[in-house]
Amino acid sequence: MLPAVLQNVGQLHDYATAVLNECGGTFEFKGPWFANMDMVFTCDPANIHHIMSKNFPNYPKGPEFKKMFDILGDGIFNSDSELWELHRKTTMSLMNHAKFHKVLERTVWDKIENGLLPVIDYLIQKGNEIDLQEIFQRFTFDSTCKLVLDYDPCSLSIDLPYIPCEKAFTDTAKALLHRHILPESLWKLEKWLGIAQEKKLAKAWEAFDQFIYPWIIS
Repeated sequence: MLPAVLQNVGQLHDYATAVLNECGGTFEFKGPWFANMDMVFTCDPANIHHIMSKNFPNYPKGPEFKKMFDILGDGIFNSDSELWELHRKTTMSLMNHAKFHKVLERTVWDKIENGLLPVIDYLIQKGNEIDLQEIFQRFTFDSTCKLVLDYDPCSLSIDLPYIPCEKAFTDTAKALLHRHILPESLWKLEKWLGIAQEKKLAKAWEAFDQFIYPWIIS
């Protein structure tokens, strides 16, 4: 199975979609013995509801997950049991509030009208190639910052400015995938030496801190 994954590494999401479609929505991946790659993939809504909501206590993330995703701290994505339940209740209370829905709708539409559409129109007029993944990453980043911090970093503007914190999300995702694949001892060695993906993750972590810190103390 691993050779097929490596062969399709440039279109991994499309390949995973095709495999899941062929397997009825759930697939067990067995990696090589030396790597941390034995995984179960599913896109079945019933399975996701069973794991993430109905029977969540039966599927703890455990200390290994928290060690691997240390950049997430003790938030909802990295917690179990009572702490997760507390985070979930707090989050759901906010997201189910009518005022939040109004703010969310206003924020998203404002970014569509004043960010997304103008940028796409500009790129079309210039005849430039449009990287939709980058465009929607910037859209999500700006919208999230506006919702959480009431601040729009305007990463989605016609000059597509370089913003360290926005790029840090991509570097973090790659580094965490790297940790999933490598044995723990190997990625910890990379972290200790400050090389490879661990070096990028450290820089991404610093970028997050520098971006968020002024809002924490204000």
